[in-house]
Amino acid sequence: MDQLILRRLDDMTAEEGPEPGAALRRLTVFRGGFTAAAAAAILGLEDDPAHLDRLLTLLRGWQFVSWQTLVNGQRRERYIVDPLVVTAVGIDDSARPAHYSYFETLARRCRDSGVYTALDIEIGNLSAAFDWALGAEIAAAYQLYSAAGDFLAQHGHADQQMDWIERLAVAVIRETDPYLRGMIQNSLGVACQNNPLGSRRDNLRRAIAAYRAALDDHDPQTALLAHAVAQHNLGTAHADLARIEDRAENLWHAVEAYQIALRYRTPEFAPLAFAATQNALGLAYRDLAGIEDRTAHLERAIHAYQNALRHYPPQAAPLEFAATQNNLGNAYCALSAAQDFADNLRRAINAYQSALEYRTPQAAPLAYAATQNNLGTVYRALATGEEPAINLRRAIAAFEEALRYYTPEQSPLDYAAAQNNLGAAYRALAGIEESAAFLRQAVTAFESALRYVTPQNAPLDYATTQANLGLARQDLGERAAAVICWREAAQYFQQMGDLDKTNLMREWITAASRVSH
Repeated sequence: MDQLILRRLDDMTAEEGPEPGAALRRLTVFRGGFTAAAAAAILGLEDDPAHLDRLLTLLRGWQFVSWQTLVNGQRRERYIVDPLVVTAVGIDDSARPAHYSYFETLARRCRDSGVYTALDIEIGNLSAAFDWALGAEIAAAYQLYSAAGDFLAQHGHADQQMDWIERLAVAVIRETDPYLRGMIQNSLGVACQNNPLGSRRDNLRRAIAAYRAALDDHDPQTALLAHAVAQHNLGTAHADLARIEDRAENLWHAVEAYQIALRYRTPEFAPLAFAATQNALGLAYRDLAGIEDRTAHLERAIHAYQNALRHYPPQAAPLEFAATQNNLGNAYCALSAAQDFADNLRRAINAYQSALEYRTPQAAPLAYAATQNNLGTVYRALATGEEPAINLRRAIAAFEEALRYYTPEQSPLDYAAAQNNLGAAYRALAGIEESAAFLRQAVTAFESALRYVTPQNAPLDYATTQANLGLARQDLGERAAAVICWREAAQYFQQMGDLDKTNLMREWITAASRVSH
């Protein structure tokens, strides 16, 4: 077969001259096909489309290149060089730098725009460009990784992203440039931390090791910003690992890393980065408040969020500003249980309302729904102390607004949580206004939640909603139905080790049985 192809190449050269054959050997550098624009870049014909078209038409006529309009069932127009032709005629290695440059530029443009349609079909070419660059110049390979890494991670190629960065991490050991070594180690940490494949615990431990390796190479005296980035990332990895193991220890490691990052991420030097780290520090303190020194840590969290908000201009960073306001509201809500109940709840309301100025349904529908749900929760809490009917109606309005954007298809557990909250608000309002209609609405909301929260996906939430449904059934005089709910709740509270709530369910069951008899 090779001899037949080479004979055809000789015939074309005899008739058309050497240029088409030389062009063909440059075009064989592509993997998985190429567009006319890519061919123009490789052949240096960006400014001569007529010449390019003549060459491609000629190569098609000699059956070295074919034209496809459908790829994997989608309309994607591109040229293909048969692999047998590639094997027979070989590759002109002088085309590889231009091939790399074209696809690195394409990947960078897609990354900067956030639109990756043009890359979906170019995995083969990206891989070929990376392989060449890794052998030619590690910095160039890392540049391509930086341009294409998000695409690989977000479009079903996480395994390839990990392969690239792991190969870079091995190759860079030979490099004498500590800055490049540190950048690659930091990127390895990010990739491991976000890797959806394999053990979450192992991935986070690898991320922490990589960030620490980056810090060894990024001395704050010579690479101040890079050092601060690696410290911040180290903090986020410890905070993530705290959800899996050694909660307090990892949270304190996170706090330490954030505080070191803040020595270099100053408001004067890097205000947005300073704000991001202050927000992350606030989250770590909030989580520590669930373990120890609750009031003190919540106050520290609030202080950190307030520091962040001073340097998150809403016009420049609207969603980050809104997220921090939402976090501030959560901290005030939690603090209200310890001190200044009504005042802290009102502060939480103000923070959530500030967040909603920028967390709009158009800009961030799920985040908007989350803040509306939080707002409803605070109004329901405030109703226990003042203006109960008014605040419960405000809570109901907020929960119903959240449910406009929490769909069961997209966010089943968030949808179920908002329905549970809505049911609790209707039940509380029914107790004030003695309305059976509100109780029926509460039952409807709880039952809607139970379609999506199950013993398999969230056993404690399932048990809580069953308990709430039982209370609403009891209020309606349906004691037998209430007992069924509480027995179901008791089973899963016990299974999850919550003995206090298990015993509470049994007390309710016993009390209901006495009344029935």
